[in-house]
Amino acid sequence: MKYDAKIHHRRSIRLTHYDYSLPGAYFVTICAFGKLCIFGQVVGDQMRENDCGGIVREQWLDTVRIRPQIELDAFTVMPNHLHGILWISGPKGEHILWNSGYVIPDGAAQPPSGSANPIPSARARSLASWASGYKSAVTSRIQKVWKDPSAVVWQEDYFERIIRDEKELLNIRNYILSNPLRWNLDRENPEAETNAEDDVPWNYEDEPEY
Repeated sequence: MKYDAKIHHRRSIRLTHYDYSLPGAYFVTICAFGKLCIFGQVVGDQMRENDCGGIVREQWLDTVRIRPQIELDAFTVMPNHLHGILWISGPKGEHILWNSGYVIPDGAAQPPSGSANPIPSARARSLASWASGYKSAVTSRIQKVWKDPSAVVWQEDYFERIIRDEKELLNIRNYILSNPLRWNLDRENPEAETNAEDDVPWNYEDEPEY
């Protein structure tokens, strides 16, 4: 099942002409196929990962070995999805946020306001390249655990957001790390209470003009 903003309640903000290999911090969410709770369960306010959840975590941590241009930030595995922050490092290995005044190199696509694109191409060293490789590696390992080489683990797409500034970075970190506390209200929880929250750790109304 593809990500659908009408179903999943998150506005699609992937930018058509933006180069997702540019330095920056990116918030990503990847959901299990059919939102099945295959990575473990939340007990009380703690996430208890099963073997598949452990694979999801291990492969996330292995990112820095496979892709030296990427650094990891806050991360959590939930029963049927993961949230995390990835940094694509700057030219000197520095962390750069979109609103920091960083000058986009000549030839790199600018982010036009309000445009969106369903699934970007997996350009080398880009966010899409990481997502494709990550999902493939996790799928391969879980298929071996399940002894089912045709098993589907992930939904086709993934959600991402370019983190704009320091305030948003801190809000998203808190959102990720506190996710198990809100599982009973989480929109991704198939057994969520009827008043499941529809919040995100940023304000769409305050989006800057680009």
